[in-house]
Amino acid sequence: MLGLLSVTVFTPLGPFAWAMSRRALREVDAAPVVVVNRGQLVAAQAMGVVASALLAVMTVIVVAAVLGVLLLAV
Repeated sequence: MLGLLSVTVFTPLGPFAWAMSRRALREVDAAPVVVVNRGQLVAAQAMGVVASALLAVMTVIVVAAVLGVLLLAV
C-alpha cells in the first residue's frame, strides 16, 4: 500500500515503502512455508525504489531552482 501511495500521492513515502518491503521480503525468504503474496512485496519494493528516485530528482530540481533564484537576486 505504501508503495502505491508513494508513487501516486505522496513521494516522500518512497524510502519507507522500500525499506518496509525489503524487510518483509527478508522475512518471507527466511520463512519455511510458501508465501503467496511475495509478488506484491516485490511490486511494493519496486514502487518504493521508483518513488525514491522521483524524490531525489525533485529535490535536485527544487534546490537548483532555489539557488537559481537566489543567484539572480544578487
